[in-house]
Amino acid sequence: MNARRWRPLALASLLAAMLALVCGGSPPPNDEPASRPVVTAATPAPTATAAATPVPATPTPAATAAPAPTAASTEAPAIALVPAFPGLPELERPVALLEAPERALFLIALQDGRVLAVPRDGPWENPRTVHDQRERTLDDGSERGLLSIALDPDFAHNGYVYAWYSVRDGPDATRLARFATGGNGASFAFDAASELTILEVAQPFPNHNGGAILFGPDGMLYLGVGDGGAGGDPYGHGQNPGTLLGTVVRIDVRGATADAPYAIPPDNPFRDRADALPEVWAYGLRNPWRMSFDR
Repeated sequence: MNARRWRPLALASLLAAMLALVCGGSPPPNDEPASRPVVTAATPAPTATAAATPVPATPTPAATAAPAPTAASTEAPAIALVPAFPGLPELERPVALLEAPERALFLIALQDGRVLAVPRDGPWENPRTVHDQRERTLDDGSERGLLSIALDPDFAHNGYVYAWYSVRDGPDATRLARFATGGNGASFAFDAASELTILEVAQPFPNHNGGAILFGPDGMLYLGVGDGGAGGDPYGHGQNPGTLLGTVVRIDVRGATADAPYAIPPDNPFRDRADALPEVWAYGLRNPWRMSFDR
């Protein structure tokens, strides 16, 4: 065998033996075939008595391993919970929190039909009621009431806010409405007289009336509508694109008027189907209480 090839083999054997001595185990098997002898002429391999030789003054990498963690270091670090709005009083059944940066406010919707406002930068101890529609909101259970609000994509200029709420007077229904607002900061308020009904959906039961209003990156309004309630969807609304119950509605509310409160986007998937409503964007949903778009 060529001496040039022996030297690496000898060094490899030496390193393996040294590691075995330091770590207290046997050296790993050599990768070379068993029939090929391990040459130790260049540097004699340590014998068994080498274990009694003192460890050199300069420790090897294995000898400098980190010390075992103490009991204190293995404990999970403490987590501090910091209130987002220090001083904000306890609120009953808040359902939405929106930032209106153009008005330097946060808006908080309560299920009973009120919308509160707090300054964006505080103080937050005294939320101010900027809208109160409790007299027109049916709030007789855990799944009825003012359920969602959303700001118009052009809110900075038009001040429109949309609400989805259970209607108190008349047949059981949930209404999508638009309100105008005015003022800034401490003078900001909804104009209750400006309410424009965009859409109403009849509700056969008092549960699964939930929904979420949001605007997509395409500028369209998306509304999640529950299947109308009861147990097991007895009327099969979730599998019927011919009803708005159990769906996500997609409509265009730009330029809405009392005579034409919304338009059907031309790319809605069921626009041209005779057995479906053109407002439907998706169906088969139980109670889409909240939705969001991935930014």
